[in-house]
Amino acid sequence: MSNWVHFPLDVPRPDINSDFNEKQRDELELLVAHQVSGLLRHYGEIIDQGVDNSGCPDVDEPQTFYGIEVDCFVFDDDSELLLGQFPDSPDGFVTSAGAHAVRKLDDDGSPEFCITVWDPEVDSANRVHTSTGDKVELATLNELYHVLFVIASDFAFTHDAPENNDPSEYPIPVVEPIIETMAQQFLGDE
Repeated sequence: MSNWVHFPLDVPRPDINSDFNEKQRDELELLVAHQVSGLLRHYGEIIDQGVDNSGCPDVDEPQTFYGIEVDCFVFDDDSELLLGQFPDSPDGFVTSAGAHAVRKLDDDGSPEFCITVWDPEVDSANRVHTSTGDKVELATLNELYHVLFVIASDFAFTHDAPENNDPSEYPIPVVEPIIETMAQQFLGDE
């Protein structure tokens, strides 16, 4: 059994068979995607989030999106794991439906890393990757799989009845009421 490296907990790492090897990376990434999606589906709350991707050439101004976020999970060293959406990218944040973020913050709240996890319902050649599109180190991916297992077990005992939000549909842009009214008037006039 391995020790925790990135996700320090006072419980032993689960002995789920053994760690996956490089030949099993696709299966491991899909398992991680299912875990993240399941946590968002059952324990996530819908939030609205302002996203400023104005550094991107095809984005003019900040936009508001609805997304799903799970309560942060605090580790023994006071670092935190945040599960939600809007993963980091070189141009800002990914706002595509089905893009999920696994963020690790240190005990001061500074980001340690952000991993993009694409929902199992979304086709993706690179399902789990860093904010720069690189593969996540296999040891880190294995440990992430184990910690998500522990978090899901903890949430099952400590959280109310599960929600049923479909994380593959989020984030979605928030439509301003005035624009929605104009669209309804336009469509109603046809």
